[in-house]
Amino acid sequence: MYSYTAFDFSGAGSIWPPFSQRLWAQYLTDDYLDITGDAWRVTSAADDDADRSTESPDIFFKDGNYYVTATNTCAFCNGTLSLIYRSPSIEGPWKRQLLSPDGCGGQLGSYLPIKSSKGVMTYLGFGDQWCAHR
Repeated sequence: MYSYTAFDFSGAGSIWPPFSQRLWAQYLTDDYLDITGDAWRVTSAADDDADRSTESPDIFFKDGNYYVTATNTCAFCNGTLSLIYRSPSIEGPWKRQLLSPDGCGGQLGSYLPIKSSKGVMTYLGFGDQWCAHR
């Protein structure tokens, strides 16, 4: 599985005000070096600004569901909206849930699955925090 962000500049005159930025999911080839087959939009039923301004996706499969995590578009901002999408099919439909209204002070980017000695799975989120150096 592979999840990525694609930009749509067709309706924007510049990079700001915000352009449409969409999440997609697609299968990888057996050697993991390329994508193959159809691509599917990752969006909630709302298909609103939160869905159209996401980046930094991560995808994983757990207990019969695909999960895609993402943050809103603001690569150099601390405290960005963090979302998670869930679907039993990579083709959707996807349900969206808020993970954090401020990305725990950064921009979440990936998740590491950690299994305890008792077999309990925990997901550790990693994020970037940007600061100005003088």
